[in-house]
Amino acid sequence: MLLSYQQIVKLQDDHSVFRPYSIENVQSASYDLHIGEKVYVACSVNGSKGVLTLKDNQTFIVPANGIFMFQTKEKVNLPENIAGKLSLRMGLVRKGLIMPSQTQADPGYSNYLFGFIYNLSNEDVILTKSDHVVSIELFQLSENTHKPYTNDYNSFSFEKFVSNYVHSSLDFLNQKITKSQEQLKRATEYIRILTYVYSFIGVIVAIFIGFLSYGPYNQMKNKFEEVKENNIRLGNDIKELKEKIYQMDKEFAVQSAKSTQSIPEPKSQQSNK
Repeated sequence: MLLSYQQIVKLQDDHSVFRPYSIENVQSASYDLHIGEKVYVACSVNGSKGVLTLKDNQTFIVPANGIFMFQTKEKVNLPENIAGKLSLRMGLVRKGLIMPSQTQADPGYSNYLFGFIYNLSNEDVILTKSDHVVSIELFQLSENTHKPYTNDYNSFSFEKFVSNYVHSSLDFLNQKITKSQEQLKRATEYIRILTYVYSFIGVIVAIFIGFLSYGPYNQMKNKFEEVKENNIRLGNDIKELKEKIYQMDKEFAVQSAKSTQSIPEPKSQQSNK
């Protein structure tokens, strides 16, 4: 049976289940628990990890895709007919935090409670010592259990609880992606530099080849121009020579005609007349 507000208040009066206790933390069917002085934060990307001992009102960051474990401020002492189950505060769920399903607190458990929370969002979440993070629902058994909880967790320290440091697998994946992106960026920059280098080498080679071929090319060009000019002059000379020959032919024809007209006729031809 899930205990109601008034049943939780009576249970506290009879058994001092929560230490410290405040009636303001009693809800309709649960009791609010808060972050204690010790937390564990892990995030490979920014390198933060390990147990932190918090001072009053000290804040800490749960990195995006990171995890944190905490010890409650309250110590819980459950009677042999009461079991408890933790649930994450809805305000933190809305920020992207999730808490895996954890084992219940069995009847007879007497110690701080420990929680494991994962930041599923891509933004950091800031928390403060004594923040309300989880609530515990209390269930009454039909009778006292004949086998109350007596395991080591009744004397467990938080340091022992987090002795095997845990990292977020998604955080690890993001770290590998970030590393791959950095490698790709360096490769892209290397290719860009090589492109500039090869372009520069191409320009130098082109200039060098042009320099080597500049002299012979100009010489051939000058020879060609010289031959071309000589051909033009030769053509003009031939044309002028043809004109002179033509004029000489005309003069020769005129002189021949004049010579023919000035020759006298023979005497026999004159007497016959």
